[in-house]
Amino acid sequence: EARDVVLDALKFLNQPFPRRLVHFHLMVDFSKTSKMMRSRTDVELLALPRIEDTEFSDSIEFMERLAELATLSTDHSYVPSISMRMIQLTLARGLLPLSTYAFIGWAWSKVEMREYDEGLRFGKLALKDADEAFGRVRDTRTRVEVMTFVFHWRMAWREGLAPMQRNMQELWDYSALDFIHWHGKHHCRLLLAAGNDLRHTVSEIEKYCECLLDYNQERHWRNLVPFYQSVLNLMGKSAAGSRLFGEIDEQ
Repeated sequence: EARDVVLDALKFLNQPFPRRLVHFHLMVDFSKTSKMMRSRTDVELLALPRIEDTEFSDSIEFMERLAELATLSTDHSYVPSISMRMIQLTLARGLLPLSTYAFIGWAWSKVEMREYDEGLRFGKLALKDADEAFGRVRDTRTRVEVMTFVFHWRMAWREGLAPMQRNMQELWDYSALDFIHWHGKHHCRLLLAAGNDLRHTVSEIEKYCECLLDYNQERHWRNLVPFYQSVLNLMGKSAAGSRLFGEIDEQ
């Protein structure tokens, strides 16, 4: 139902997406977009004119929501479809505030297809575009997503810890709670995977959980509970440390 509302809004804003994505059509569009991107160097892409286009300001927000809904569902087909739409808009009109999302979305699509070199290329391109601070808080979110979904294929978790912490703090400074709700869990999991001090890891989990509950994001909180309990078990703070059930899971 939520997806249908977003699709209706995008249709009204002249950026329609099909109700049902056909895999064949998606692959044809993907092949066409790949050829368009291969014909452009990184220098050429970053040299595209930068424009503020209010025509797409509302549609960008709804594309973001559609991508998030697709990520939550079992069918992620809308993610590459949205990425391709953003890439096509960028090539046709110039670098928009959404263009960092276009590059990270394309990078994510490439690594999902195991084209790691190409994914890494566009992940770096997304970072270069974000460094221009054209998309503001979206640029910070781009940096978080590059570390979360792309660079971990070619770097150790620990190497990504410092930039991830820095960028998550920027989201807190922006009070970008909608982005924090989505990416806080990635930050918490990276803290553990990178071997961060467990006391600091727990404090970050508690901070994130408090934010989720304050804003009635119970689903996100429930998804984090087993992870939270696992960290408490590792710290020896659970009565039954060998079971994924205890102090937090009973609340």
